[in-house]
Amino acid sequence: MSRIFIIGATGYIGGDVLYALTQACRTSEISALVRNENRASLTTNKFPSVTPVIGALDSTTQITNEVPKADVFLHLASSHYLVSATAIARGLVESKRQRPVWIQLAGANLLSGPDIAANAYGEPRSEV
Repeated sequence: MSRIFIIGATGYIGGDVLYALTQACRTSEISALVRNENRASLTTNKFPSVTPVIGALDSTTQITNEVPKADVFLHLASSHYLVSATAIARGLVESKRQRPVWIQLAGANLLSGPDIAANAYGEPRSEV
């Protein structure tokens, strides 16, 4: 059974992905970062099996705390928001997770910018 954490589940793309996940991954445990109790209620009314995590894209503590609980991380929120992606990376380092899957659909260029500038595709950097 996979444990999935999704950021951006109440957005346009994230909502479609969440729907597809709840249909295709019925045995998976899915948690979703949502902005407030109202969004949490809307999410659980539509997807009763999803566990809401109240927080915003800059709620680094909530995001980092979810990392040890999940096998797959889907970051589907704002394309120019590095704080939440950094929180996932920090959580992975702190928890020493082995072989997680991290899918960054929006804003991936924020993470790869230094590699593109240095023409160092696929080469590890000293920083995470």
